[in-house]
Amino acid sequence: MNNIINNIVKMASIITETAWSILEGLKKNDIILLEKAVEHLSAIDINANKIDNEIISLIPILCKNKHAARELISYIRIINEFAQTAVTLKYFCKYMSLCMYERSFIATKEPASQLLQSSIDAFIMSAELMENRDNIEDIFRKIKIKRLTMDDLYLKIEKTIIGLDTKLTINCTKILNAVEKLDDIFKSAITVTKIILLIRDGGKLRIY
Repeated sequence: MNNIINNIVKMASIITETAWSILEGLKKNDIILLEKAVEHLSAIDINANKIDNEIISLIPILCKNKHAARELISYIRIINEFAQTAVTLKYFCKYMSLCMYERSFIATKEPASQLLQSSIDAFIMSAELMENRDNIEDIFRKIKIKRLTMDDLYLKIEKTIIGLDTKLTINCTKILNAVEKLDDIFKSAITVTKIILLIRDGGKLRIY
C-alpha cells in the first residue's frame, strides 16, 4: 500500500512541477516552456495506467479486507482526478500558446496568471493529503474559498478583453475558454479531498 501511495505522490509532484513551469512560461511569454510542459503532461497517462494496474493486481489479494479494498479503489479514483488535472493543464497550455503574442493575451496575462496560481495551490493542497491527512476538513474549506475567487478573476479577464475595443477574435475566445477550464482543477481538488475524507472516516460523506 505504501508503494502505491508513494507512486501517486510522485505523479502529483510531476504535475505540480510542470504546473509551476507553465506559470513561469505564462509570465515570461515563453512558448518553449509551455510546449515542454505539454510533453511532460502527456506522459502522465502512462504513469497513471501503471499505478492503476498495480492497484488492480492487489485487489484480489486484499479483497477479504474490506477497508483495504475500498482504499485501493479510492486511489484509482484519485489517480483519475490527477490525470484529469494534467489534461486540463495541457489544454490550457495549447490554447494560451496560440494567443501569446496577441493584445488580448498581454492585457489578460496578470489575472490569468493569478487564476492559474490559485488552481495550482488548490491541486497542491489536495495532493498533500496523500501523505498528511490531518485537518482534511480545513483543507476542504480552503479549496472551496479559493474557488470562489475564480469568478472575480474570470470576470476581470472577460471585461479586459471586451474593453480592448476590438472584435472578439477566435483567439480571444480561446483565452476565455482556457481560463474557464481551470475550474476543472478546483473541482478535481475538491473531489480528491472528499475521497480522502471517506478513506479516513468511512461511511457517508459529510459536508463541511
